Amino acid sequence: MIFDLLAIPAVILVALTSLSILVVRNWRLRILFLAIQYIGVFLLVGMSWPIEMAVAKLVAGWMSGAILGMAMLGIPSYDLPKTEQYPIDVATDLATSGTEPSRQITHLFYLLAALLVVLAAISIAPLIERWIPGIRLAQALGAFILIFMGTLQLAFKSRPFGVVIGILTALAGFEILYSVVENSVLVAGFLSAITLGLAMIGSYLLTAPYMEGQE
Repeated sequence: MIFDLLAIPAVILVALTSLSILVVRNWRLRILFLAIQYIGVFLLVGMSWPIEMAVAKLVAGWMSGAILGMAMLGIPSYDLPKTEQYPIDVATDLATSGTEPSRQITHLFYLLAALLVVLAAISIAPLIERWIPGIRLAQALGAFILIFMGTLQLAFKSRPFGVVIGILTALAGFEILYSVVENSVLVAGFLSAITLGLAMIGSYLLTAPYMEGQE
């Protein structure tokens, strides 16, 4: 089956995108990586669910990213950090990296923490394969990478945007695990509703201060 052939690329995809979400500060790029991350989640969930249910999960993830993006567009540019005011800030980071050593140290710390998380997921995945009947090694590995990386984002990010993306990332990992033990259309719809609900709550937290100011 096509999903089995794409299992390892899907694990690599969720690992790279979750790491990028953790390191990159520009909100547009983080939403882009979140959308690509849900492609990997779709491939891993599709190993256990029918393709129609897996596509519903993919669409819900993309819609949640669109909701957060619309909320960020509603925030005045003067209230955003400089690195979040431009579509692409890679060149700015490279130009200022020599004058801001603390930023380099922060990125190095994120990379080391992510490496430890990936190593922990690799060590735990074979055990989960024995504990949960029917789960594939790639599913267990991808799920725990997302859960651990989402937890790191919750620990390192303080703004509502970063917190919500961290929750969505961790939730996607739990959904991969749950797709193995439950194959129900109702459950798939409920999980999609939770994803969209979290995005709506995050958009409200982002825009509420400015709506109060307009009133």
